[in-house]
Amino acid sequence: MKTTASWWLNGTISVFQTMKLPVEDLFLRAGIDFEQLSNLDARFPQDGITQLWQLAEKACNDQTLGLKVGQQLHPRSFNVLGYAVLSSRTLREGLKRFLRYQHVIGESADIQIHEFTEDGIEKISIEFQFEGDELPVSIHTIDMAMSSCVSMARWIISEKALIEGATLARPRPIQIDAFIDVYGVNVKFNQPSNSIIISKTLFDVEIPFSNEEIANQNEALFQKHLIKQSEKITLTDRVIKLIIPRLSDGIPSKETIAKQLNMSSKTLQRRLKEEGLNYQDILNQLRQKLAKELISKNEISVHEIAYLLGFSEASNFHRAFKRWFNMTPKEYRNQRNR
Repeated sequence: MKTTASWWLNGTISVFQTMKLPVEDLFLRAGIDFEQLSNLDARFPQDGITQLWQLAEKACNDQTLGLKVGQQLHPRSFNVLGYAVLSSRTLREGLKRFLRYQHVIGESADIQIHEFTEDGIEKISIEFQFEGDELPVSIHTIDMAMSSCVSMARWIISEKALIEGATLARPRPIQIDAFIDVYGVNVKFNQPSNSIIISKTLFDVEIPFSNEEIANQNEALFQKHLIKQSEKITLTDRVIKLIIPRLSDGIPSKETIAKQLNMSSKTLQRRLKEEGLNYQDILNQLRQKLAKELISKNEISVHEIAYLLGFSEASNFHRAFKRWFNMTPKEYRNQRNR
């Protein structure tokens, strides 16, 4: 399962909040845990993020949502890695520094730098490729990534001539002016790839305020964070993150989750036992926790909650809820609303 770092998603959600989008409700409907946003070590499933973008577009009715989010991201949205990029000697060095960790940030992304010559002039192409899991990556994920790259580049080099154009695989949108504002007039749609075209001269020009020592220090801090993060993540955490987006399709089997983790179901069971749990324990505790969170949202019906938690019938959810909390869903909701 491909995932994305919570601190990277946080930048997007901050923009959603300034747009007054119902963020917590969007998370619930996308089947991902809003509370995990505050955990810098957490990761979110790419398919859940894809659903989040789809729901957000419906909520604001804006086909340029991803583009606009990318333009509003500040370098601080990129953790200490962003400051390492800003302090790099050239834009090329800064981007290469960022791309060293691209799969840590988001496992669905593959961003590459190419050099080519057009009409005798050397240019740079930054190509963006994305691959989802069961769902194709949202067009807004691509727009946001490309737009944020332009935004970051312009933070470093404010020259208007820096961005020479772009090729986009997406269909030509109705609101084309927003894309021209970001990429200039040389933006082409329905192309075979997603790429930003940059002036090679400006890509390699030395940045006046660069400081290689600060860049190295910030990169070292980021590396330390990655080491600590890898030490903290338990198998139970990974199992939970795999279960949540699959619940609405029914209860995922232990074999399904084990396959996603590239291990046998016996190995999964043994390693969970080492953490003091088994698969059924995790499943029961997770459904109970989510039931409590969802029933607190008056706008979500009991039938919908039953569906989101993988119950085939609302009556089955009703019985399970009463077993967990010694009261019916309706009684629990009424008690909270007093």
